[in-house]
Amino acid sequence: MTRTNALESLVIASFVRGLSTRDVRNTPAEASGPDAALSKSTLSSICQAVRTEYDAWRERDLSGVTLDCLFIDASPFRMHPNAPAEPVLAAWGIDTGGRPVLIGLEAAGSQSHDAWAGFLQGLLDRGLTPPLLVISDGGSALISACEPVLGRSPRQRCLIHQCRNVTSKASRHDLEQVKKEFWENFDTSELSIPPGQRLVETVQRRTDAFAAKWEKSYPAALKPLLADRSPLTASLRFPAEHHKRIRHSSFIQRTSGKTRRRVKAIGRFPGETSCVSLAFAVPSRTATGWHGFTTTPTGPRQLERIRRDLLHPTETEVIHLAPPARVSLTKAASHQPHGTPRRAFYTAPKTRPEQQRQLIRYTTTRTPLANSAVSHAGRRRVKREVRVLASGVWVSQASVRMRLRAVAVSTCWRRVLCRPVKRLLRRPQRRNPWARVPSTPARVA
Repeated sequence: MTRTNALESLVIASFVRGLSTRDVRNTPAEASGPDAALSKSTLSSICQAVRTEYDAWRERDLSGVTLDCLFIDASPFRMHPNAPAEPVLAAWGIDTGGRPVLIGLEAAGSQSHDAWAGFLQGLLDRGLTPPLLVISDGGSALISACEPVLGRSPRQRCLIHQCRNVTSKASRHDLEQVKKEFWENFDTSELSIPPGQRLVETVQRRTDAFAAKWEKSYPAALKPLLADRSPLTASLRFPAEHHKRIRHSSFIQRTSGKTRRRVKAIGRFPGETSCVSLAFAVPSRTATGWHGFTTTPTGPRQLERIRRDLLHPTETEVIHLAPPARVSLTKAASHQPHGTPRRAFYTAPKTRPEQQRQLIRYTTTRTPLANSAVSHAGRRRVKREVRVLASGVWVSQASVRMRLRAVAVSTCWRRVLCRPVKRLLRRPQRRNPWARVPSTPARVA
């Protein structure tokens, strides 16, 4: 049988639709006779086109892709001889037009921290802008990898996985009641509160009431729910029409399930390349008719406001400081070239990563805290003022500067504030006597 583009497309489509190798070989023979059967070498050369397409796709530039949401998950496939199923890491996104986009696929030996961190960092290295929201399950390795790599993007914990964790430890007598009340906590369709902080606080109060009711009966089931509560309500800051689709990771799990069902006829792949290539070919050819997210006239404006506040901070942007008992002030790298402004920023040691993400560096070249030629009494007074500012309220950088300048009026800090910036940069670095954190702090993105 003559090899044509139509035949190659038919063979690839047959594999994508779930036909086995034997069925693909015999299909032309049933239509045109025994001589039309395809050989194994012909099938292999045709499938090479899929591998070539995948190689070009995984190296493409992602700087032109702007995502509202990013779904992350892994699916097990059998791809090596005499080895159990191994995960294929996948990332699906929802762009600004509400359309699903396959962002990345990569085979890994396990769902470890290093595997997830390398996969996510590879997406950023190719130019991907951090999304507005990351949706994933509660895997510890995945969470620990998301925080440093995608630290600026809030994370939504899959509510379906969380519900399973809670109901798995409930008795059969109370199972349906616990499950019903759990989902009623996150049902905001009857509330007239717009998306934002008020809606988040309302749902969290519901969660507290739910935990108070069942905590005595099932303390082990409610403990994880209360320990990591903030990621359960991250989606409530987004448009209301998206709440039911971004509060769980069913989108990417349903997509991975379709891929596993279509490759079930193959059984075990001959290698890692064949597995990932077919895992790429199935969704890329079957997702053309998928429906995206529904948008309303107010939805895009809300998303643009979130994107501006999250990814494009300005000088007047508000900052949220750590609790007073744990706040510390440190200096940036001590060995900076002359002419580079020194940056003092707040860090909160031993706090959770999601709290550290809310800390924004306080940058100014004239801050008095960057100088060490001050009396201990002046330091103590400034320290008290910093702790007042760090009481958990939202303050602007302008408010911080005004408060510190007010302190400088009655102390020797006034003279330091008026010194030229160049002289401050040339002064030798000295140890701050009241700093409580290591000399090399972790920068907060």
